[in-house]
This record gives sequence, C-alpha cells and structure tokens, in this order.
Amino acid sequence: MTLQTRLRVISIGIVAENKERDNPEVLITPIEILPFQLGEIKQDEKTFYSKGLDGFGGEWSAQVDIDKTLKATWLSLETNRETPPDLMRGEQVLIWQYADTDKYFYTSMGRDDVLRRLETVVYRWSNVPDPTTDVEAMTDENSYRLTISTHDQKIELVTNMNNGEPFAYQFLLDTKVGKFTLTDNVDNYIFLDSENTHIKAHNKETTFFELNQKDINAYAPQDMTFTVDRDVKMTVGRHVAFDIGGNYSTSVGGNETVDVKGSISIKSGGSLTVNNPSTKFTTPNTEFTGNVKIGGALNVSGGITGEGTIKGKSGDFKDLKASSPIDGKTVHAPDG
Repeated sequence: MTLQTRLRVISIGIVAENKERDNPEVLITPIEILPFQLGEIKQDEKTFYSKGLDGFGGEWSAQVDIDKTLKATWLSLETNRETPPDLMRGEQVLIWQYADTDKYFYTSMGRDDVLRRLETVVYRWSNVPDPTTDVEAMTDENSYRLTISTHDQKIELVTNMNNGEPFAYQFLLDTKVGKFTLTDNVDNYIFLDSENTHIKAHNKETTFFELNQKDINAYAPQDMTFTVDRDVKMTVGRHVAFDIGGNYSTSVGGNETVDVKGSISIKSGGSLTVNNPSTKFTTPNTEFTGNVKIGGALNVSGGITGEGTIKGKSGDFKDLKASSPIDGKTVHAPDG
C-alpha cells in the first residue's frame, strides 16, 4: 500500500487583489486551470440567472455566481514566522488543495518580491525549557519576538525571563519618529532621539550620561573616575565653577603653570599652607593686611618703609639685613 498525502499543488496562481493587512486570505487566479485569461488579472465576479418550467409546468429560477479567482489561505512552510506575506497583485504563488474539498491554500514563490510595498513580518522563537509543558499560544511571555514592520515603521526585538534569564530586554527602533531605545525590566536604558538631537544612557541607580542638543549632562550618586594614559586638554569658552563639599587634592608629577589674565582671589575658612623648597613672588606690589610672622631670616634688597613699629628682643634682628636704610618710625632692637 502506498501512503500519500492528499494535500497537493493544483496550479500556479497569480494574486488578483492586494492582500489586506492581517488577513491570511487572498484572491488568486489559477492560471494553469484557467490558462486563456485576457487582460489584467483581478477579481471579476459575475452572476448568471436562469429560469424555466419544470416537468410539472411549474416555474423555476436559479442564480449562479462565477468568478475566475478563488480565495486561498496562507499555508506557512517557513518555521517561526507568525505573519503571512503581504502579497500584492501580480505575484506568483503555488495553490494547494486538500483532496477534493473547496478549501485552498497558497505559498509565495518568492519570484516577485519587487512588487511588494509595505510589509509586516513577525518571527517568534520558543523560550519554554520543559518539553512536557503545554503551551496554548506563543506570546511575549514565553517566546522571543522579532517584528519588522514598514507599515508601522519600526523594528522591535523582545525577550523575557521564562527560561531563568535574570533580565528581560526590549530593543525598539521607531523610524516613524526617529527614536531608538534599548531597555531592560529594571529601568536601565539607552535612548536616542534623532529629531531632538538627544542621546542618554541611564541605569537603575539614577546614574546617567546625556548629550542633549548642545549640552552634556552627567550624574553619579557616588564616584566618577577618569583615567587617561597620556594628555588631557580642556578649552572652556566662558566660566568654570567647582562646588566641592569635601576636600580638593591635586597631584602634579611635573611643573604646573597658571596663566590668569585677570585677578586671583583665594578665600579660605581655615589656614593657607604653602610647603615647598622655594617660593618666589614676582609682582610690582605685595600687600599683607594682617600680621606677618617670619620664622627664618629676612633679607631685604630694597628699603623698608612704614608708619608702624618694628619690635623684638635681644638677638631677634641679628640676621636682619637691608641694602637700603630702614625708613620707619622707630626700630627697637636691644643690644645683644
């Protein structure tokens, strides 16, 4: 005994009307069954009427609807694909029939993809690990999904945690509005808005880095560290402000040069300590408005002038040297 499926190809067909979106059925003309078609292939339903007298003299009438197209349903021969192809009029397909039933199916031959216009294709891959689990339908909760739609102008990839994954992700490229997002289920995301020139990376701890039009913004609840093996150059057109709540430390391995066109103002609530082998001030004038204490020798190349008093005890001024006379009110230097 020979076993053979009763599902068979009966003809090559030409799609007669553009398939409606989300509708698996389409009208097709079986060109091998109706080979002598003239003119454009499209739906062409005609109704014929007939009437007469039967053998008993009674009147009868009949109506017959005839069309050179047949309605066929998508037969998927491609695994994981969830949506039928968006067929356009004129595409070639294979027409299938099961036994002698009035039920027809189609599969695209792939010869006329250039005729396609807007399309939506959905693929799914199971994410159910247990082969004994009953699955009624493939959903975003139990499968990974990829949607590519020129109807909706988007590409979307969705995952889930059905197989013990620690996180779920969504990748969405929305070309209709010019936005891209990559998100997970714990509020980490990367965001791109082309129209508003906005790029942002954000994590669940509220740390973020943002390029917002002509501004750069960043925030870290704790630390921010930059490590550069070579050079760093910063050019600032206007102002730089530092608001530091704790300590500020700078370690320079070589020389440090500060070139300030205006004035420098240092305000400290505590003391100012300079600890280095040598300090040199090259200025036309230096003014100290408070007391000055010198722990070592004072060597003055110019004169000392003033309205106050220089006081000390024996031996305090033995190392006081001046190349010019000390021009002051009084100088008290006991003999010693």
